[in-house]
Amino acid sequence: MHFFNTSDFNLPTQLTNFITFLTALFGLYTIYLSIRIFPEALKIKDSTEFAKLNANLKFANEAKELSDKQLFMDFEFAEIGKAYVDLYGNFIRMNKAFCDILGYKKEDLLKIDFKDITHIDDYDEHKNSLNQLQEGKLNFTSFQKRYMHKNGEVIWLFLNVVLIRDEEGSPAFMVVEIQNITKKIQTEKELKVSKERFELVILGAQAGIWEWPDINSKSEWWSPKFYNLLGYTNNEIPASLENFFNILHPDDRKTTEILLDKHFRNEAPFIIEYRLRTKSGKYKWFQGSGQAEFDVNGTPVKMAGSIIDITPMKAAEENLIKKNKELEISNKNLASFSYSISHDLKTPLRAISGFCGILLEDHAKDLNEEGKRILNTVIKNSNKMGTLINDILTYSMISRKDLKLYKLDMKYMFEASIRNYTKKLPETNYKFIVQPLKKAVGDKLMIEHLLNNLVSNTIKYAKKEVPINIEVDGEITNDGYIYIIKDNGVGFDPKYVHKIFGVFERLHKESEFQGTGVGLAIAKKVVEVHGGKIWAKSELNIGSTFYFTLDPNIKPEVN
Repeated sequence: MHFFNTSDFNLPTQLTNFITFLTALFGLYTIYLSIRIFPEALKIKDSTEFAKLNANLKFANEAKELSDKQLFMDFEFAEIGKAYVDLYGNFIRMNKAFCDILGYKKEDLLKIDFKDITHIDDYDEHKNSLNQLQEGKLNFTSFQKRYMHKNGEVIWLFLNVVLIRDEEGSPAFMVVEIQNITKKIQTEKELKVSKERFELVILGAQAGIWEWPDINSKSEWWSPKFYNLLGYTNNEIPASLENFFNILHPDDRKTTEILLDKHFRNEAPFIIEYRLRTKSGKYKWFQGSGQAEFDVNGTPVKMAGSIIDITPMKAAEENLIKKNKELEISNKNLASFSYSISHDLKTPLRAISGFCGILLEDHAKDLNEEGKRILNTVIKNSNKMGTLINDILTYSMISRKDLKLYKLDMKYMFEASIRNYTKKLPETNYKFIVQPLKKAVGDKLMIEHLLNNLVSNTIKYAKKEVPINIEVDGEITNDGYIYIIKDNGVGFDPKYVHKIFGVFERLHKESEFQGTGVGLAIAKKVVEVHGGKIWAKSELNIGSTFYFTLDPNIKPEVN
Protein backbone atom coordinates (compact mmCIF):
# COMPACT_ATOMS: atom_id res chain seq x y z
CA MET A 1 0.00 0.00 0.00
CA HIS A 2 1.49 3.33 -1.04
CA PHE A 3 1.99 6.06 1.58
CA PHE A 4 1.17 8.81 -0.90
CA ASN A 5 -2.17 8.50 -2.80
CA THR A 6 -3.61 11.10 -5.17
CA SER A 7 -7.04 10.52 -3.69
CA ASP A 8 -5.82 11.98 -0.37
CA PHE A 9 -5.65 15.51 -1.88
CA ASN A 10 -7.87 17.75 -3.94
CA LEU A 11 -5.51 17.86 -6.93
CA PRO A 12 -6.12 19.22 -10.44
CA THR A 13 -6.30 16.76 -13.35
CA GLN A 14 -2.82 17.59 -14.66
CA LEU A 15 -1.21 17.01 -11.27
CA THR A 16 -3.21 13.79 -10.80
CA ASN A 17 -2.05 12.59 -14.19
CA PHE A 18 1.53 13.40 -13.34
CA ILE A 19 1.41 11.53 -10.04
CA THR A 20 -0.31 8.64 -11.80
CA PHE A 21 2.53 8.72 -14.25
CA LEU A 22 5.07 8.49 -11.41
CA THR A 23 3.12 5.59 -9.92
CA ALA A 24 3.10 3.88 -13.32
CA LEU A 25 6.86 4.24 -13.47
CA PHE A 26 7.19 2.48 -10.13
CA GLY A 27 4.79 -0.19 -11.48
CA LEU A 28 6.90 -0.68 -14.58
CA TYR A 29 9.95 -0.98 -12.37
CA THR A 30 8.15 -3.66 -10.36
CA ILE A 31 7.23 -5.51 -13.59
CA TYR A 32 10.83 -5.18 -14.71
CA LEU A 33 11.99 -6.81 -11.50
CA SER A 34 9.34 -9.51 -11.95
CA ILE A 35 10.46 -10.21 -15.51
CA ARG A 36 14.02 -10.57 -14.32
CA ILE A 37 13.00 -12.72 -11.43
CA PHE A 38 10.27 -14.81 -13.22
CA PRO A 39 12.67 -16.88 -15.43
CA GLU A 40 14.63 -17.61 -12.34
CA ALA A 41 11.44 -18.65 -10.61
CA LEU A 42 10.77 -21.22 -13.33
CA LYS A 43 14.10 -22.79 -12.52
CA ILE A 44 13.36 -23.08 -8.79
CA LYS A 45 14.10 -26.58 -7.67
CA ASP A 46 13.43 -26.28 -3.95
CA SER A 47 11.73 -24.10 -1.37
CA THR A 48 14.96 -22.37 -0.31
CA GLU A 49 15.43 -20.71 -3.66
CA PHE A 50 11.75 -19.68 -3.75
CA ALA A 51 12.09 -18.00 -0.33
CA LYS A 52 15.11 -16.08 -1.58
CA LEU A 53 13.17 -14.84 -4.61
CA ASN A 54 10.23 -13.82 -2.42
CA ALA A 55 12.55 -11.87 -0.16
CA ASN A 56 13.88 -9.89 -3.16
CA LEU A 57 10.34 -8.95 -4.19
CA LYS A 58 9.49 -7.87 -0.64
CA PHE A 59 12.63 -5.74 -0.52
CA ALA A 60 11.67 -3.95 -3.76
CA ASN A 61 8.19 -3.12 -2.44
CA GLU A 62 9.56 -1.88 0.90
CA ALA A 63 12.12 0.28 -0.89
CA LYS A 64 9.38 1.98 -2.92
CA GLU A 65 7.22 2.53 0.18
CA LEU A 66 10.23 3.98 2.05
CA SER A 67 10.93 6.32 -0.86
CA ASP A 68 7.32 7.56 -0.76
CA LYS A 69 7.57 8.18 2.98
CA GLN A 70 10.89 10.04 2.57
CA LEU A 71 9.40 12.31 -0.09
CA PHE A 72 6.50 13.11 2.24
CA MET A 73 8.77 13.82 5.21
CA ASP A 74 11.11 16.00 3.16
CA PHE A 75 8.18 18.11 2.01
CA GLU A 76 6.13 18.42 5.19
CA PHE A 77 8.91 18.98 7.70
CA ALA A 78 11.36 21.06 5.66
CA GLU A 79 12.72 24.19 7.41
CA ILE A 80 12.02 26.31 4.35
CA GLY A 81 8.53 26.94 3.03
CA LYS A 82 7.42 24.60 0.21
CA ALA A 83 4.27 24.56 -1.86
CA TYR A 84 2.72 23.08 -5.03
CA VAL A 85 1.07 25.77 -7.15
CA ASP A 86 -0.93 25.31 -10.32
CA LEU A 87 -0.27 27.28 -13.49
CA TYR A 88 -2.80 29.94 -12.45
CA GLY A 89 -1.13 30.67 -9.12
CA ASN A 90 -3.56 28.68 -6.98
CA PHE A 91 -2.16 26.81 -4.02
CA ILE A 92 -2.47 23.01 -4.18
CA ARG A 93 -0.47 21.87 -1.24
CA MET A 94 1.93 23.53 1.22
CA ASN A 95 3.98 22.57 4.25
CA LYS A 96 3.90 23.99 7.77
CA ALA A 97 6.93 26.27 7.26
CA PHE A 98 5.21 27.88 4.26
CA CYS A 99 2.13 28.65 6.37
CA ASP A 100 4.21 29.96 9.29
CA ILE A 101 6.18 32.34 7.07
CA LEU A 102 3.02 33.91 5.63
CA GLY A 103 0.97 33.66 8.82
CA TYR A 104 -1.92 31.74 7.18
CA LYS A 105 -3.55 28.40 7.89
CA LYS A 106 -3.55 25.75 5.15
CA GLU A 107 -7.27 25.98 4.60
CA ASP A 108 -6.99 29.78 4.13
CA LEU A 109 -4.21 29.48 1.54
CA LEU A 110 -6.19 26.91 -0.47
CA LYS A 111 -8.88 29.57 -0.99
CA ILE A 112 -6.53 32.26 -2.43
CA ASP A 113 -3.72 32.54 -4.96
CA PHE A 114 -0.32 34.23 -5.11
CA LYS A 115 -1.80 37.46 -6.44
CA ASP A 116 -3.87 37.93 -3.28
CA ILE A 117 -0.80 38.07 -1.03
CA THR A 118 1.73 39.64 -3.42
CA HIS A 119 2.67 43.29 -2.80
CA ILE A 120 1.03 45.40 -5.48
CA ASP A 121 4.34 46.95 -6.59
CA ASP A 122 5.88 43.52 -7.20
CA TYR A 123 2.97 41.81 -8.96
CA ASP A 124 4.00 42.65 -12.56
CA GLU A 125 7.52 41.29 -12.04
CA HIS A 126 6.08 38.16 -10.42
CA LYS A 127 3.65 37.64 -13.29
CA ASN A 128 6.43 38.11 -15.87
CA SER A 129 8.54 35.38 -14.19
CA LEU A 130 5.59 32.95 -14.19
CA ASN A 131 4.85 33.69 -17.87
CA GLN A 132 8.43 32.84 -18.82
CA LEU A 133 8.09 29.51 -17.01
CA GLN A 134 4.78 28.68 -18.62
CA GLU A 135 6.01 29.62 -22.10
CA GLY A 136 8.89 27.22 -21.72
CA LYS A 137 11.54 29.92 -21.71
CA LEU A 138 12.60 28.85 -18.23
CA ASN A 139 12.36 25.66 -16.19
CA PHE A 140 13.69 27.29 -13.04
CA THR A 141 13.84 30.83 -11.66
CA SER A 142 14.80 32.61 -8.44
CA PHE A 143 13.86 36.10 -7.32
CA GLN A 144 12.92 38.14 -4.26
CA LYS A 145 9.76 40.12 -3.74
CA ARG A 146 7.39 41.46 -1.12
CA TYR A 147 4.38 39.65 0.29
CA MET A 148 1.62 40.73 2.63
CA HIS A 149 1.67 38.79 5.89
CA LYS A 150 -1.65 37.80 7.44
CA ASN A 151 -1.11 40.47 10.13
CA GLY A 152 -0.80 43.21 7.47
CA GLU A 153 2.97 43.61 7.60
CA VAL A 154 5.09 43.64 4.46
CA ILE A 155 7.66 40.83 4.38
CA TRP A 156 10.43 40.11 1.91
CA LEU A 157 10.75 36.54 0.57
CA PHE A 158 13.32 34.81 -1.59
CA LEU A 159 11.70 32.31 -4.01
CA ASN A 160 12.93 29.29 -5.94
CA VAL A 161 10.35 28.18 -8.52
CA VAL A 162 10.63 24.89 -10.50
CA LEU A 163 8.28 24.05 -13.35
CA ILE A 164 7.12 20.37 -13.42
CA ARG A 165 6.03 18.96 -16.78
CA ASP A 166 3.79 15.96 -17.51
CA GLU A 167 4.68 12.89 -19.58
CA GLU A 168 3.91 14.84 -22.76
CA GLY A 169 6.28 17.64 -21.84
CA SER A 170 3.56 20.19 -21.14
CA PRO A 171 3.73 22.42 -18.02
CA ALA A 172 1.86 20.65 -15.21
CA PHE A 173 2.42 22.62 -11.98
CA MET A 174 5.12 24.47 -10.04
CA VAL A 175 7.08 23.65 -6.93
CA VAL A 176 7.83 26.80 -4.91
CA GLU A 177 10.32 27.25 -2.08
CA ILE A 178 10.31 30.44 0.02
CA GLN A 179 12.62 31.92 2.68
CA ASN A 180 11.92 35.01 4.81
CA ILE A 181 14.70 37.57 4.10
CA THR A 182 12.99 40.61 5.68
CA LYS A 183 15.72 41.10 8.28
CA LYS A 184 18.41 40.72 5.63
CA ILE A 185 16.76 43.34 3.41
CA GLN A 186 16.34 45.70 6.37
CA THR A 187 19.98 45.25 7.35
CA GLU A 188 21.08 45.94 3.78
CA LYS A 189 18.99 49.11 3.70
CA GLU A 190 20.45 50.30 7.01
CA LEU A 191 23.95 49.56 5.78
CA LYS A 192 23.26 51.46 2.58
CA VAL A 193 21.92 54.47 4.49
CA SER A 194 24.87 54.33 6.87
CA LYS A 195 27.31 54.10 3.95
CA GLU A 196 25.66 57.02 2.15
CA ARG A 197 25.67 59.06 5.36
CA PHE A 198 29.34 58.29 5.96
CA GLU A 199 30.24 59.20 2.38
CA LEU A 200 28.30 62.46 2.71
CA VAL A 201 30.06 63.29 5.97
CA ILE A 202 33.43 62.63 4.36
CA LEU A 203 32.57 64.83 1.38
CA GLY A 204 31.18 67.64 3.52
CA ALA A 205 33.71 67.56 6.34
CA GLN A 206 36.71 69.86 6.41
CA ALA A 207 38.73 66.99 7.82
CA GLY A 208 40.72 64.51 5.79
CA ILE A 209 39.89 60.94 6.81
CA TRP A 210 42.44 58.14 6.87
CA GLU A 211 42.27 54.44 7.69
CA TRP A 212 44.99 51.92 8.49
CA PRO A 213 42.98 48.69 8.08
CA ASP A 214 45.77 46.31 9.08
CA ILE A 215 48.48 47.38 11.52
CA ASN A 216 50.74 44.62 10.18
CA SER A 217 50.47 46.13 6.69
CA LYS A 218 51.81 49.50 5.56
CA SER A 219 48.88 50.09 3.21
CA GLU A 220 46.40 52.82 4.14
CA TRP A 221 43.31 54.54 2.74
CA TRP A 222 43.08 58.33 2.42
CA SER A 223 39.85 60.16 1.64
CA PRO A 224 39.60 62.61 -1.31
CA LYS A 225 39.62 65.50 1.20
CA PHE A 226 42.87 64.16 2.70
CA TYR A 227 44.52 64.42 -0.71
CA ASN A 228 42.89 67.80 -1.36
CA LEU A 229 44.29 69.29 1.85
CA LEU A 230 47.77 68.36 0.64
CA GLY A 231 47.20 69.73 -2.86
CA TYR A 232 46.93 66.33 -4.56
CA THR A 233 44.19 64.83 -6.67
CA ASN A 234 42.57 61.67 -5.37
CA ASN A 235 45.00 58.70 -5.32
CA GLU A 236 47.74 60.80 -6.96
CA ILE A 237 50.23 59.24 -4.57
CA PRO A 238 49.75 55.83 -2.92
CA ALA A 239 48.14 55.95 0.52
CA SER A 240 50.67 54.25 2.78
CA LEU A 241 52.40 54.66 6.10
CA GLU A 242 55.69 55.12 4.27
CA ASN A 243 54.35 58.04 2.21
CA PHE A 244 52.84 59.62 5.30
CA PHE A 245 56.20 59.68 7.05
CA ASN A 246 57.80 60.93 3.84
CA ILE A 247 55.64 64.07 3.89
CA LEU A 248 55.86 64.50 7.69
CA HIS A 249 58.20 67.29 8.77
CA PRO A 250 61.48 65.78 10.04
CA ASP A 251 61.25 67.75 13.30
CA ASP A 252 57.80 66.22 14.00
CA ARG A 253 58.61 62.60 13.20
CA LYS A 254 60.04 61.56 16.56
CA THR A 255 57.17 63.01 18.63
CA THR A 256 54.65 61.38 16.28
CA GLU A 257 56.31 57.96 16.55
CA ILE A 258 56.53 58.23 20.35
CA LEU A 259 52.85 59.15 20.70
CA LEU A 260 51.81 56.41 18.26
CA ASP A 261 53.77 53.85 20.28
CA LYS A 262 52.09 55.05 23.52
CA HIS A 263 48.69 54.87 21.86
CA PHE A 264 49.35 51.29 20.72
CA ARG A 265 50.14 50.46 24.35
CA ASN A 266 46.83 52.13 25.29
CA GLU A 267 48.68 54.71 27.39
CA ALA A 268 47.63 57.92 25.61
CA PRO A 269 45.08 59.24 23.10
CA PHE A 270 46.48 59.94 19.66
CA ILE A 271 45.97 63.71 19.28
CA ILE A 272 48.90 65.68 17.92
CA GLU A 273 49.88 68.73 15.90
CA TYR A 274 52.38 68.23 13.10
CA ARG A 275 53.47 69.66 9.76
CA LEU A 276 52.90 67.89 6.44
CA ARG A 277 54.55 68.77 3.15
CA THR A 278 52.08 69.66 0.41
CA LYS A 279 52.47 69.00 -3.31
CA SER A 280 53.89 72.52 -3.73
CA GLY A 281 56.68 71.68 -1.29
CA LYS A 282 55.41 74.01 1.42
CA TYR A 283 54.49 72.71 4.87
CA LYS A 284 51.09 73.11 6.47
CA TRP A 285 50.14 72.65 10.11
CA PHE A 286 47.58 69.90 10.84
CA GLN A 287 45.91 68.53 13.92
CA GLY A 288 46.03 64.76 13.61
CA SER A 289 43.89 62.43 15.65
CA GLY A 290 43.13 58.71 15.54
CA GLN A 291 41.91 55.70 17.43
CA ALA A 292 43.25 52.16 17.28
CA GLU A 293 41.09 49.07 17.61
CA PHE A 294 42.44 46.33 19.86
CA ASP A 295 41.82 42.58 19.90
CA VAL A 296 40.99 40.55 23.02
CA ASN A 297 44.69 40.42 23.88
CA GLY A 298 45.07 44.18 23.77
CA THR A 299 47.02 44.11 20.52
CA PRO A 300 46.23 46.90 18.03
CA VAL A 301 44.78 45.47 14.82
CA LYS A 302 43.65 48.57 12.90
CA MET A 303 43.35 52.32 13.23
CA ALA A 304 41.45 55.24 11.73
CA GLY A 305 41.52 58.99 12.17
CA SER A 306 41.54 62.43 10.58
CA ILE A 307 43.61 65.51 9.86
CA ILE A 308 42.42 69.14 10.08
CA ASP A 309 44.26 72.08 8.55
CA ILE A 310 45.18 74.41 11.43
CA THR A 311 47.66 76.54 9.50
CA PRO A 312 45.55 79.73 9.87
CA MET A 313 45.11 79.04 13.58
CA LYS A 314 48.85 78.51 14.00
CA ALA A 315 49.53 81.77 12.16
CA ALA A 316 47.06 83.51 14.47
CA GLU A 317 48.75 81.94 17.51
CA GLU A 318 52.16 83.10 16.35
CA ASN A 319 50.78 86.58 15.71
CA LEU A 320 49.17 86.55 19.17
CA ILE A 321 52.46 85.53 20.77
CA LYS A 322 54.15 88.37 18.89
CA LYS A 323 51.48 90.86 19.98
CA ASN A 324 51.71 89.63 23.59
CA LYS A 325 55.44 90.20 23.57
CA GLU A 326 54.91 93.66 22.15
CA LEU A 327 52.21 94.31 24.76
CA GLU A 328 54.50 93.09 27.50
CA ILE A 329 57.16 95.52 26.34
CA SER A 330 54.53 98.26 26.09
CA ASN A 331 53.31 97.52 29.63
CA LYS A 332 56.84 97.71 30.94
CA ASN A 333 57.28 101.04 29.19
CA LEU A 334 53.93 102.19 30.57
CA ALA A 335 54.93 101.13 34.06
CA SER A 336 58.16 103.05 33.67
CA PHE A 337 56.22 106.02 32.34
CA SER A 338 53.75 105.79 35.23
CA TYR A 339 56.63 105.80 37.69
CA SER A 340 58.02 108.87 35.97
CA ILE A 341 54.64 110.58 36.26
CA SER A 342 54.40 109.63 39.90
CA HIS A 343 57.92 110.88 40.66
CA ASP A 344 58.45 113.72 38.22
CA LEU A 345 55.00 115.31 38.54
CA LYS A 346 54.21 114.73 42.19
CA THR A 347 57.61 116.02 43.38
CA PRO A 348 57.13 119.57 42.04
CA LEU A 349 53.49 119.50 43.19
CA ARG A 350 54.63 118.70 46.70
CA ALA A 351 57.20 121.53 46.43
CA ILE A 352 54.54 124.00 45.27
CA SER A 353 52.18 122.98 48.04
CA GLY A 354 54.99 123.03 50.60
CA PHE A 355 56.33 126.47 49.67
CA CYS A 356 52.83 127.92 49.66
CA GLY A 357 52.34 126.49 53.16
CA ILE A 358 55.59 128.08 54.28
CA LEU A 359 54.48 131.47 52.95
CA LEU A 360 51.21 131.18 54.81
CA GLU A 361 52.87 130.20 58.05
CA ASP A 362 56.03 132.32 58.08
CA HIS A 363 54.93 135.40 56.12
CA ALA A 364 51.25 135.62 56.93
CA LYS A 365 51.72 139.16 58.31
CA ASP A 366 53.11 140.32 54.97
CA LEU A 367 50.09 138.93 53.01
CA ASN A 368 46.72 140.52 52.60
CA GLU A 369 43.54 138.45 52.50
CA GLU A 370 43.59 138.11 48.73
CA GLY A 371 47.16 136.79 48.82
CA LYS A 372 46.24 134.24 51.47
CA ARG A 373 43.20 133.14 49.40
CA ILE A 374 45.36 132.67 46.33
CA LEU A 375 47.95 130.60 48.23
CA ASN A 376 45.23 128.38 49.72
CA THR A 377 43.76 127.89 46.26
CA VAL A 378 47.19 126.84 44.95
CA ILE A 379 47.60 124.36 47.82
CA LYS A 380 44.08 123.00 47.27
CA ASN A 381 44.59 122.49 43.54
CA SER A 382 48.06 121.00 44.08
CA ASN A 383 46.52 118.43 46.41
CA LYS A 384 43.71 117.83 43.92
CA MET A 385 46.28 117.31 41.17
CA GLY A 386 48.13 114.85 43.39
CA THR A 387 44.89 112.93 44.02
CA LEU A 388 44.13 112.90 40.30
CA ILE A 389 47.60 111.54 39.52
CA ASN A 390 47.14 108.82 42.16
CA ASP A 391 43.75 107.87 40.68
CA ILE A 392 45.15 107.69 37.14
CA LEU A 393 48.05 105.54 38.35
CA THR A 394 45.61 103.27 40.18
CA TYR A 395 43.43 102.97 37.09
CA SER A 396 46.39 102.09 34.84
CA MET A 397 47.81 99.69 37.42
CA ILE A 398 44.65 97.55 37.72
CA SER A 399 44.87 95.93 34.28
CA ARG A 400 48.64 95.27 34.65
CA LYS A 401 48.71 93.97 38.19
CA ASP A 402 48.90 90.22 38.80
CA LEU A 403 45.95 89.15 40.89
CA LYS A 404 46.62 87.61 44.28
CA LEU A 405 43.37 85.81 44.98
CA TYR A 406 41.91 85.50 48.46
CA LYS A 407 38.65 84.20 49.82
CA LEU A 408 37.09 87.43 51.05
CA ASP A 409 34.45 88.18 53.68
CA MET A 410 32.43 90.74 51.73
CA LYS A 411 30.19 91.70 54.69
CA TYR A 412 33.23 92.51 56.84
CA MET A 413 34.92 94.47 54.03
CA PHE A 414 31.81 96.56 53.30
CA GLU A 415 31.41 97.36 57.01
CA ALA A 416 35.10 98.32 57.31
CA SER A 417 34.87 100.64 54.31
CA ILE A 418 31.69 102.32 55.59
CA ARG A 419 33.20 102.81 59.05
CA ASN A 420 36.33 104.33 57.51
CA TYR A 421 34.35 106.93 55.54
CA THR A 422 31.84 107.74 58.26
CA LYS A 423 34.17 107.91 61.26
CA LYS A 424 34.40 111.70 61.04
CA LEU A 425 30.64 112.12 60.70
CA PRO A 426 28.30 112.52 63.67
CA GLU A 427 26.44 109.29 64.35
CA THR A 428 23.14 111.05 63.86
CA ASN A 429 24.14 111.91 60.28
CA TYR A 430 24.24 108.37 58.91
CA LYS A 431 22.75 104.93 59.15
CA PHE A 432 23.99 101.82 57.43
CA ILE A 433 22.82 98.21 57.25
CA VAL A 434 24.92 95.40 55.78
CA GLN A 435 23.01 92.17 55.32
CA PRO A 436 24.79 88.78 55.35
CA LEU A 437 26.66 88.44 52.05
CA LYS A 438 28.14 85.55 50.11
CA LYS A 439 31.91 85.38 50.36
CA ALA A 440 33.83 86.16 47.20
CA VAL A 441 37.23 85.37 45.68
CA GLY A 442 39.38 88.24 44.50
CA ASP A 443 42.44 90.41 44.93
CA LYS A 444 42.05 91.96 48.37
CA LEU A 445 43.57 95.36 47.55
CA MET A 446 41.57 95.70 44.35
CA ILE A 447 38.29 94.74 46.00
CA GLU A 448 39.03 97.31 48.70
CA HIS A 449 39.45 99.92 45.93
CA LEU A 450 36.10 98.82 44.49
CA LEU A 451 34.20 99.03 47.78
CA ASN A 452 35.89 102.29 48.86
CA ASN A 453 34.94 103.99 45.62
CA LEU A 454 31.31 102.80 45.86
CA VAL A 455 30.98 103.77 49.54
CA SER A 456 32.72 107.14 49.13
CA ASN A 457 30.45 107.83 46.17
CA THR A 458 27.32 107.37 48.32
CA ILE A 459 28.67 109.71 50.98
CA LYS A 460 29.97 112.31 48.49
CA TYR A 461 26.60 112.61 46.77
CA ALA A 462 24.48 112.64 49.93
CA LYS A 463 21.72 115.22 50.32
CA LYS A 464 22.50 118.17 52.54
CA GLU A 465 20.83 118.15 55.94
CA VAL A 466 19.43 114.65 55.35
CA PRO A 467 20.89 111.68 57.29
CA ILE A 468 22.84 109.34 55.00
CA ASN A 469 21.23 105.93 54.60
CA ILE A 470 23.34 103.11 53.13
CA GLU A 471 21.95 99.61 52.58
CA VAL A 472 24.12 96.71 51.38
CA ASP A 473 22.54 93.42 50.35
CA GLY A 474 23.00 90.43 48.02
CA GLU A 475 20.75 88.52 45.67
CA ILE A 476 20.95 85.13 43.97
CA THR A 477 19.83 85.28 40.32
CA ASN A 478 20.15 83.21 37.16
CA ASP A 479 23.18 85.36 36.26
CA GLY A 480 24.92 84.58 39.55
CA TYR A 481 25.26 86.35 42.89
CA ILE A 482 24.76 90.13 42.80
CA TYR A 483 26.15 92.55 45.41
CA ILE A 484 23.96 95.62 45.89
CA ILE A 485 24.69 98.99 47.55
CA LYS A 486 21.84 101.50 47.79
CA ASP A 487 21.80 105.10 49.03
CA ASN A 488 19.32 107.95 49.49
CA GLY A 489 21.50 110.62 47.89
CA VAL A 490 20.90 113.14 45.15
CA GLY A 491 20.94 110.49 42.41
CA PHE A 492 21.39 111.30 38.72
CA ASP A 493 19.38 111.50 35.55
CA PRO A 494 18.93 107.89 34.22
CA LYS A 495 19.51 109.02 30.63
CA TYR A 496 23.20 109.59 31.53
CA VAL A 497 23.71 106.16 33.06
CA HIS A 498 25.98 105.11 30.16
CA LYS A 499 28.46 107.85 31.13
CA ILE A 500 28.74 107.18 34.81
CA PHE A 501 31.61 104.65 34.63
CA GLY A 502 33.70 106.61 32.09
CA VAL A 503 37.06 108.17 32.93
CA PHE A 504 36.73 111.88 33.83
CA GLU A 505 32.96 111.71 33.35
CA ARG A 506 31.08 113.91 35.81
CA LEU A 507 27.29 114.22 36.02
CA HIS A 508 27.37 117.06 38.58
CA LYS A 509 29.19 120.40 38.75
CA GLU A 510 32.54 120.36 40.52
CA SER A 511 31.41 123.33 42.57
CA GLU A 512 28.64 121.12 43.99
CA PHE A 513 30.53 117.87 44.51
CA GLN A 514 34.31 117.45 44.53
CA GLY A 515 36.05 114.57 42.81
CA THR A 516 38.36 113.55 39.97
CA GLY A 517 35.83 111.67 37.84
CA VAL A 518 37.95 108.51 37.98
CA GLY A 519 36.57 106.69 41.03
CA LEU A 520 33.71 104.78 39.33
CA ALA A 521 35.96 104.06 36.32
CA ILE A 522 38.34 102.36 38.76
CA ALA A 523 35.41 100.41 40.25
CA LYS A 524 34.38 99.21 36.77
CA LYS A 525 37.95 98.18 35.89
CA VAL A 526 38.30 96.17 39.14
CA VAL A 527 35.03 94.31 38.47
CA GLU A 528 36.05 93.53 34.87
CA VAL A 529 39.44 92.06 35.78
CA HIS A 530 37.53 89.80 38.20
CA GLY A 531 35.29 88.54 35.39
CA GLY A 532 32.19 90.40 36.58
CA LYS A 533 29.79 93.17 35.56
CA ILE A 534 28.76 96.44 37.18
CA TRP A 535 25.76 98.67 36.51
CA ALA A 536 23.63 101.31 38.22
CA LYS A 537 20.06 102.60 38.52
CA SER A 538 19.11 106.02 39.83
CA GLU A 539 16.43 108.69 40.16
CA LEU A 540 17.11 112.36 40.74
CA ASN A 541 16.66 113.40 44.37
CA ILE A 542 15.71 109.85 45.39
CA GLY A 543 18.98 107.95 45.34
CA SER A 544 21.15 105.50 43.44
CA THR A 545 21.68 101.74 43.52
CA PHE A 546 24.85 100.08 42.29
CA TYR A 547 25.05 96.40 41.38
CA PHE A 548 28.08 94.23 40.64
CA THR A 549 28.99 90.58 40.17
CA LEU A 550 32.29 88.68 40.41
CA ASP A 551 33.28 85.50 38.60
CA PRO A 552 32.17 82.62 40.89
CA ASN A 553 34.56 80.17 39.20
CA ILE A 554 37.75 81.91 40.37
CA LYS A 555 39.63 79.74 42.86
CA PRO A 556 41.46 81.32 45.82
CA GLU A 557 45.23 81.04 46.24
CA VAL A 558 45.03 82.10 49.90
CA ASN A 559 42.07 81.89 52.30
